[in-house]
Amino acid sequence: MAPLTGCAGHGSTRRLVLQRSWANNGRWQIAPVAVGREAKVRVNRRYRCNTLVLETEFTAADGSAAVLVDFMPVRQGRAESRVIRLVVGKRGTVAMRAELIVRFG
Repeated sequence: MAPLTGCAGHGSTRRLVLQRSWANNGRWQIAPVAVGREAKVRVNRRYRCNTLVLETEFTAADGSAAVLVDFMPVRQGRAESRVIRLVVGKRGTVAMRAELIVRFG
């Protein structure tokens, strides 16, 4: 599999690499439900100031918006890691879907 480094600006190459990775390793996707071919959703990702909390904002053509917040809390002596994913509505109504594909061994 090709590395993701150097893929900035080459969206189709990056998508192909990610698709190959998902086929082998699974994924956990949370995203708006696309309705119709003309459904346009703008995606903007950013880290909260001075943190490792990733915010992904989805804005639909009608102005409705939702934010997906992803982070991993500090373990504080626990053996397992935790992933927290929150969906927060900002404006209007945004239908969301979740897909979890688990691959073992």
